[in-house]
Amino acid sequence: MHSWWIAVVAAVVALCVPFTGCRLANVRILHGADGTEQLHITCFNDEGRCLEAAGDECPNGYDVINAHGGVEGGTVTIGPFGASASETRRYNLLIKCRWPAPASQAP
Repeated sequence: MHSWWIAVVAAVVALCVPFTGCRLANVRILHGADGTEQLHITCFNDEGRCLEAAGDECPNGYDVINAHGGVEGGTVTIGPFGASASETRRYNLLIKCRWPAPASQAP
């Protein structure tokens, strides 16, 4: 394989790796054992995206039922100018939105 081809492939991979964290949060509606609606939010490389999505979905606040994150995978790039490594972290939130208190009835 030509050395210029290896350099092109390495450059493309190196440019793509930083953008794997650009995916937005994924929100799914679930129903808990008690029948209430819950939201499962998944995001990559930035836990703040999950928290922002939770705030967007639940304008009156929310309670976190479960939260966890970890390394999902990694990438090693070897090119003509050296090597670099990165990992993809996945964060999951299970939340329940708070609903506003019923408005009191005026007499």
